[in-house]
Amino acid sequence: MKSPARYAIMLTAALSLLLIGAQPGDSLTVYRIGDTAGVTCGGDVRCLDWFEVTDVNNFGLAQGVASPNGFLQPEALDINDNIAPIVRDREHGWLKSNNSYGWQDEGRADGTGLDFIIDGDVTTAYTGVGNASGNPSCGNALVSAPSDVVGGPCKAIWFKLGGLFPIDRVAFRTTPENKNERFVDRFTIGANDATVERVLTDMGKNSNLREREAYINWRSGVFVDFDVVHHFRENTQDILDLEMPSKPISEIIFVAPVGTWEIAEFEIYGAGFTAEASYVTELISLDDFSSLGDLTWSGDVPVGSKVELSMRTGDDTTPEIFWRWDHTRGGVRTRLNDDADALDRFDYFGGGPDRKEKLSDGEKAGITPDKDNWEFWAPPVEFDKFRVDLVGNKPRKYVQLRADFSSEVAEAGGRLDFLQFEVSSPPLATRVLAEIVPLQAPLGVTTKFTYKVNPSFTAGTDLGFDSIQIFTPLAPESVDSLRFENTQLGPGEFTLIEHDVDGESFTVQLPKPMKFVDQEVIDVVFHAAVFKVGTVFNAR
Repeated sequence: MKSPARYAIMLTAALSLLLIGAQPGDSLTVYRIGDTAGVTCGGDVRCLDWFEVTDVNNFGLAQGVASPNGFLQPEALDINDNIAPIVRDREHGWLKSNNSYGWQDEGRADGTGLDFIIDGDVTTAYTGVGNASGNPSCGNALVSAPSDVVGGPCKAIWFKLGGLFPIDRVAFRTTPENKNERFVDRFTIGANDATVERVLTDMGKNSNLREREAYINWRSGVFVDFDVVHHFRENTQDILDLEMPSKPISEIIFVAPVGTWEIAEFEIYGAGFTAEASYVTELISLDDFSSLGDLTWSGDVPVGSKVELSMRTGDDTTPEIFWRWDHTRGGVRTRLNDDADALDRFDYFGGGPDRKEKLSDGEKAGITPDKDNWEFWAPPVEFDKFRVDLVGNKPRKYVQLRADFSSEVAEAGGRLDFLQFEVSSPPLATRVLAEIVPLQAPLGVTTKFTYKVNPSFTAGTDLGFDSIQIFTPLAPESVDSLRFENTQLGPGEFTLIEHDVDGESFTVQLPKPMKFVDQEVIDVVFHAAVFKVGTVFNAR
C-alpha cells in the first residue's frame, strides 16, 4: 500500500480591521467611491465622486471612461452622434493636416482651414489646393495603393479619436454650390488601432516601425501608417457615406492628391463601447497609518466584456523611483536632480504644478517600483466575489485603486456601481506575522494544525484586536484550544464562531479584557484536512 502523498503547506496572513461589532465611529473609516444609494455620508463615511479622485498630478487616470447615472463604465458612442467636432477636445485626440513641415493644427485659431469640416456649416469648405513644394509626395508613401489613386503632391487629414472605438461609418460632402465641380475624384481612407497615447515624436524616422500596409511621411521623415479601408479612383459623387471595418479604431486618415476639390463637412459615427478604458484613483490619503480592511464593490460584467480590479497601498506620495543619467559625473545613475532632491514624476516627464521641464531621452535612466514603501499592484481580483482584503502586510497611509475595462463586442460594456474600502486608525497592530505548523501533512487526512499569530504593538497607539478569523480548505473538524500568555483555553472556554455562509472559515474571539504583549505569540489549535499541493491558510 502506498504511503499518503505529502506536500508543503504555505501560509499567508493578513490583518483585518473588522472588529466584532465595529461601527463607523469605533476607529473605523469607510471610503465610498461612486454610487451612494443606501449610504449615509459624513463623519467616518467619506463619499467621493468617481472623478473627484483622478488628479493626474497625483497618479490618477480617467481614460475612456464615463459616469452616467452615478456608475462607472467605458465610454459609449451613439450611432446618431457625429464625434468629429469633439476629437480636439478629447485627451489624446487631435485633428491635423499635413504640409511641408509635417502635421499641423491648421486653422484652429482663425476659424479657417480644417475648422470648416467640423463647423456644421455646409457652405464653408476645406480645399485641396496645394503645390509641389508645400505638400509631401504621396506617390511612394502609399506603398500598397495603385499609382492612379494618389500620386505626386497630396493633402491628408488625420483624425486621432482619443480612444479605441467601434466606428460604424464616415461621411463627407462638398458645399451644395460646388457639388458638380469640386467633389474628390481620387482618395484613400485608412484607419488603425494605434495606442491612443502615442504622439508624433513616438513615430520617429525608422521605417521598421511601420506595421501597416500604407503610410504617409514627409520632409522630416516622421510618418503615420494605416490600413487601407477604401480606394476611390474615379469618384463622381458629392456626398459619400462609407462603412468602416468592424474592429475598433483609434485613428482615421483621409488622403487625396492636391487639387481643386473641397470638403464642407467630414463626419464620423460609431456605436457601442470603447474597446479599452482605464480608471485609476489618485493616491487616497488615509490621514494617518491605518489597518487595512475590506475592499467591496458592485457592478455588472456582461458576456463579451471584462472589468479587472486591482489595488496597491503604501506609505508615501511616490510609489515609483525615477532615475537619470548624470553625465556631469561620467554617466552615473542617480535618483537625484540637479538640486540634490529626489526626482519625482514631473522631473522625469515634465509638467505638474511647477511646470517642470522633462528630462531628455538621453537623461532618462528608467523607473522602478518603490518596494520599501509600497506594495506591488495586486493581481486582478475575482469580480463576481464582490469582496477582497486590501493588500498590505502592515498599516499603510495611502490606498490606490485601479479598474481596467475591455470590450470584445461593441454592445457589451462592464459597469462599476461603487468601490468601497474600510480602514482603522489608529491601527490595530503595527505588524502581524503568522505561520502554520506542521508545514507538511498527508493528503486528505485530518491533521492537527497550530496557527501561530505574532503581533507587534506600538505602545499608546495601536488598539489591539478581539478576534482572529482563519480560512481553511473545508470546515475544520474541531477547534481545540487557544493559547496566549502561558494560558490555555479549551473548548467552551473561548467563543467560537463558525461561518455557515462559506463553511471554510472560523473565528475565535479573544477574552475580554485582553492584555496584549508585544510579540507575544497567540496559538490557535484545530483539526482539518487539506486536499491540494500548496494550500494557503489565510487569516485576518
